[in-house]
Amino acid sequence: MLPPELAPSDTPTLVSGEPHGKSTILVVGVGSSHGDDQVGWFVAKELMQRSMRNCQVRIAATPLEILNWLEDFTLVHVIDACQGGGPPGTIYRFSWPCSEIGQREWSGTHDFDLASVLGLAHQLDQLPSRVFVWGIEMNSTHRQVDAPSNEV
Repeated sequence: MLPPELAPSDTPTLVSGEPHGKSTILVVGVGSSHGDDQVGWFVAKELMQRSMRNCQVRIAATPLEILNWLEDFTLVHVIDACQGGGPPGTIYRFSWPCSEIGQREWSGTHDFDLASVLGLAHQLDQLPSRVFVWGIEMNSTHRQVDAPSNEV
């Protein structure tokens, strides 16, 4: 079960205390409460503990939630568990657009994958000029357990 402080919400979690519209950076941790798929939430929760200027940090249960949050941001970072064939715990950084994003499996519990959401946001002209996707290689055998694997 997801702790209340990590529950997805329509209300942004402000790290810097600045009202929406003044922040220029959005960081979104995507995931679920299952095994290695929690890694996006763990990273976001850690960032929420830090005081960062001009930055909002949010938790998303699905990549589709991101579409409602892009307005007024100039830089977006999305963190999610992925599978791309590397060792568990490997960290990948992609700058959107990037064909490699579509070649990875992004947290199999999502009904609309991350690459599709970013592509849709681009087509709707909602995507900020700079988007970075951080993928953390998950251990495929640890998807349906409560705790993440040691490697992640």
